[in-house]
Order: sequence, then C-alpha cells, then structure tokens
Amino acid sequence: MYQGEFEWGNLALIGIEIHKNAVNKGFWDEELPPSHYQGMIVSELGEMINAHRAGLITKVDLDELINETDDEKFKKRFEEEVKNNYEDEGADVVIRALDALANEGEDDMRCLLIDTLAQMDKSLRAELEEGGKIETYKELSMPSHVYYIIRTAGYIDIQHGLIGSLCHIITEMRLIAETLNFDLMKHIQIKMRYNEMRPYKHGKNY
Repeated sequence: MYQGEFEWGNLALIGIEIHKNAVNKGFWDEELPPSHYQGMIVSELGEMINAHRAGLITKVDLDELINETDDEKFKKRFEEEVKNNYEDEGADVVIRALDALANEGEDDMRCLLIDTLAQMDKSLRAELEEGGKIETYKELSMPSHVYYIIRTAGYIDIQHGLIGSLCHIITEMRLIAETLNFDLMKHIQIKMRYNEMRPYKHGKNY
C-alpha cells in the first residue's frame, strides 16, 4: 500500500502502486492491446454518468473513512456509503488511466508525468479562459463532460499516442472534480485501499 501523501505532485508514485496492485490482482496476466485498457476507462466514464444521473453522491466524511483503522469496518462503510457513487466512479477513471500509464514504463512515469499533466492542465485552463468558456464548461452536463473527454482523448491518441491520451483523461477528471467540488485525491486514496482487499480480478472475467 502506498504510504506517502495523496497529493497531485505524487501522482506518479501513486500510479506505480496502483499498477503493482493491478498486476497482483491478475489484470495484466494476459497480453492485451492498449485499446482494451482504454475501453475499460470508457466503461468507468459510463458508470460515472449513470451514478451521477441516479443521484448517487458521497455524503460521508472522507477523512473519517481514511482514518478508520479497522479494515472490516472500513470495507463495510465504503461499500455502504461510497462504492458506486459518481465520485467513486470518477476515481476509477483516474486509477485505470494511471494503471495503464505505469505499464508503459515506471521510469518515464516518475520523470515525465507531473510535468506533462501540468502542461496539459495549463493549456486546458488557458483555452477555457481565452475562449470565455469557463462558465459554459461549469454548466456542462455529466454526459457532455464525458463526451468531450472521449472525443479529445481519441484525437490525442491518434495524433500523439497513448500516453498523451491517458494524461488528457486525468487532466480533465481533475478539472471536473474541481467543477463539481469533490476531492478526487481522497476518493483515489480510499478506492486504492478497498481495491487491495478485493479478490482476483475483483471477481470478474477481466
């Protein structure tokens, strides 16, 4: 389990730990094309829409859950109060993207990820500000947010490759979390802990 601070600047180290757990759970046992893992990210984005549409919102104090020392109590509370809420699904999107990035190379991830994300974040925010689109962005529906994530990530994948596409998804999710006022890093933290408790392939085929 990752023991450092759950902050944006440590995302590479967090991603490496996510990937180690995914390997241990069997998600990388088969050699599958990048499109498989990109497709799984799309599935998480769809689940985020459905959860938001159903009004599944996390109301528990996340710090209480983070500080819960009893694993069984943590697991029970997570499953009852957080699991499958839209913020939890949003964390899954980033977890999947970080997992795929770490598989591309841990050394590059350590050296380049934060700078790449910072550049993308700066570019995206500048584009919204210069185009006078910030308020419009804030007013987008969740399906619209997801549509633009997928559209832009697909374009970047074609033009620049997988790594840029995955970084764009993470950048957009950070901005969406800010817009909707939920703590993405805390949701990643508690989902990572929960995932370590789950069975092989989380009890699924893939």
